[in-house]
Amino acid sequence: MAQNNFRVLFLCIIINFLFCFNIFADDDSSDLEAGYFIDVSGDVPRIVQRFVWEKEVYASRYEITIQSYNGFYTDFIIENTEKTFFEVSLHPGLYRYSVVSFDLLDMRAEASPWKQFEIIGTYVPQVRKFLPEAFYLDRDNERVLHISGINFFEDSNIYLSNDFNKLIPVSVTVISEENAVLVFDDKLLVPGDYNIYIFSPTGIGTKTGTFKISYSKPLDYFIRTAYTPVVPIYGEAMDLFTADLFLVGFSLGIELISSKRNTFNGGFEFAASAFFLNPYVSLEANYADYIDGLEGAGDSAFFCDFDLNFAFQKRLFVNEVFLTLRCGVGMALFSGFGVIADNGIALKLNLNFSTMFRIYKILHIDIGAEYSHYISNESFGIIKPRIGLVWRQ
Repeated sequence: MAQNNFRVLFLCIIINFLFCFNIFADDDSSDLEAGYFIDVSGDVPRIVQRFVWEKEVYASRYEITIQSYNGFYTDFIIENTEKTFFEVSLHPGLYRYSVVSFDLLDMRAEASPWKQFEIIGTYVPQVRKFLPEAFYLDRDNERVLHISGINFFEDSNIYLSNDFNKLIPVSVTVISEENAVLVFDDKLLVPGDYNIYIFSPTGIGTKTGTFKISYSKPLDYFIRTAYTPVVPIYGEAMDLFTADLFLVGFSLGIELISSKRNTFNGGFEFAASAFFLNPYVSLEANYADYIDGLEGAGDSAFFCDFDLNFAFQKRLFVNEVFLTLRCGVGMALFSGFGVIADNGIALKLNLNFSTMFRIYKILHIDIGAEYSHYISNESFGIIKPRIGLVWRQ
């Protein structure tokens, strides 16, 4: 029994001796290698140093020691691994490292000589400030983003990104190492909270946030004033009015439309209109007598409309042109029209369409027409062409 134990012990000593001799007989340790790679798996790439050595037949594990220099060397990292490499991301500075192996009996071999190396700092871009703080899609501003910071280069890669979208600027102008200007295509902007990413030509980068793309308000307000003549198309009103005897009117409307970018935007319109006999009537006695001859009518006849309409709007050419279809109900107040409207209140149905063209910032010209059917003693229908100005807020 003692003889067998002696043989096992002798065998272990021989294996351990051969193991140590095989790895560390070469004093310059040419089998140790060092390198680096860029890790792009995270949000921001980082430089990773890799230490590599050759595998030894009888090694069960390795211990790598990295020391940092700050006037003198001190232990910075001590790690054990069964692999033949070790990866770490170190800050700029002076370092040295050594590797020691452990055999199957966990006996420590002689450590490799210290190897000195230096981590040199690279130019990492940083964003300190950006203006504006957001793009508001319901405002007709230029989509220009000004960024200030450090370490900007002509070949820097700068863009906006979140978990769902990546917005590439149509142009990037690096004015200096501290300033850059980004221009975006308004039609490609998608609402959301974005980070600003900037990468140097070497692939090292950073991000900052949060840059918002959103709407400054949920609704757009359209305030309209328009000239609105009247064209009868059927009923007693058509028989009453002629080329010289007609009504002129003016209308005022307030429209609330969703400001979000959709295929169609919905909303409401509140409108009021007033219509009078044209001034020509008061100068021509024969027309005045004609009006006065109608039962209950007079040359001071007028009526007012009050309407509530649903609005469906299509926006074209980045809010340069607005096509709007409206339908709804209203109420009319008549005075001086005699039997046509019984000098009272009538209900009405509306259908109208208009086109707005932007002429200057928030000022638009509006051209359209409205069809109205009046439900009264003598129901009738009229078309009201209109041309006016619209202020968009």
